[in-house]
Amino acid sequence: MPRIQWIPVNLNDQSQEPMNITYFAPEPAFAYYLKQRKDSLLMKCPAFSEQLKNTYVIKSPYDISFKFDKESKKLKTNKNSQEFYNENISFRLSETDPIIVHFFPRYLFLTDSKTPLQIIQSPLLLQPSKVGMVAGTFDISKWVRPIEYAFEIYDENPIHIKRGDPLFLVKFVTSENTPIHLEKGLMNPDILALTKNCIKVKKLIPQMNLKALYSMSEEYVNLMQDKIWEDKS
Repeated sequence: MPRIQWIPVNLNDQSQEPMNITYFAPEPAFAYYLKQRKDSLLMKCPAFSEQLKNTYVIKSPYDISFKFDKESKKLKTNKNSQEFYNENISFRLSETDPIIVHFFPRYLFLTDSKTPLQIIQSPLLLQPSKVGMVAGTFDISKWVRPIEYAFEIYDENPIHIKRGDPLFLVKFVTSENTPIHLEKGLMNPDILALTKNCIKVKKLIPQMNLKALYSMSEEYVNLMQDKIWEDKS
């Protein structure tokens, strides 16, 4: 059974204390939907149940509101602290796409698996949304980077998010759909170094595809993963 640790991440702050307290543990998606739709026929559908295997709901750790002002091209929030904004929120403007907002929660998923273990980040099922979740996938046994909530905003209507609101799903794809063991972990200097180095590679050598990144980083990532999990045992 692959062991996976979820670790709250703020790359500007190695201590991570606030996130360790405020972030929610990923909640098994089947249990979440069963609470929301206890008597729904969907919960008895084998195909739907299969889709929710090794899948978890990620929730917002804070209350926050967003509004994008097209005239000033500024993203406005109800968070008054500039420090909070600088560390947690960013956005991208494009001539071809809607504005994309990046913000918490940021989770690092670290695995002891020696076989490929894909993580798929996807929108919530069965829930209307005013924003467009930006989905993605990569192999956490070969590449170490945090995930975050990234979404497109389509109009100037305010978006209100409450602490505990479900934001998106993460699904772990194992060989033969093997169950996983998910547990909370803590940031340490080795994990922080591995994460930052993977991120820096993307900045130093941009536009490399995942296959090339996996190949280039394989020796370093394996050495660091072995050291990290040896220290955890």
